[in-house]
Amino acid sequence: MMYISGVMAGFVSDYLRVRWSVSTTVVRKLFNSVAMFGVAACLTVCGWLESECTIVTFLSVAGFCSGFTQSGYANNHIDLSMRYTGVLMGISNSCSSIPGIVGPQIASILTPSPGGLSIHSSMPKWWVDKIRSEWRTVFIITASILVFGGFVFILFGSGERQPWDKPSSSPRREQEDGISKRVPGEAAAAEDGTAP
Repeated sequence: MMYISGVMAGFVSDYLRVRWSVSTTVVRKLFNSVAMFGVAACLTVCGWLESECTIVTFLSVAGFCSGFTQSGYANNHIDLSMRYTGVLMGISNSCSSIPGIVGPQIASILTPSPGGLSIHSSMPKWWVDKIRSEWRTVFIITASILVFGGFVFILFGSGERQPWDKPSSSPRREQEDGISKRVPGEAAAAEDGTAP
């Protein structure tokens, strides 16, 4: 599901930018908001559902919504800096791996009842309600983090190249960056001292 929505989001975001002249910043914020708030809504609803089939359906819709991040924050690194895209991607991926490590530990603390999500018809109703309540807490915390992240991106996100990405104007810095603006004849004259 995420693959389908990711590819679809790519085509739609390019269409909005090229055909309708929507700014890159607006497009990134729009698609990121659809992803973050869409997943948060689906997870919140899952906390109150009882039918396993319906829960799986909403989790699938959440996966579909998450694909829209491919035209949101996932592509935003290259918008901000063409020179340091790899560094930005490395930093953001390193930071985003922390919830993947900590999340299961927190979920296991919040869901201490034996049986996890396995709810059987032979279980007493009070036990089923306890398990659902524990998982509802996990879903709500996750949705809250997504909503917070969505609003942070709306407030502070940008799709414009940042000033720190532009090369400095000093000739030494330009040579280090491999983008010397000198004409080859001028560079040779400067080296042998015959330049005016």
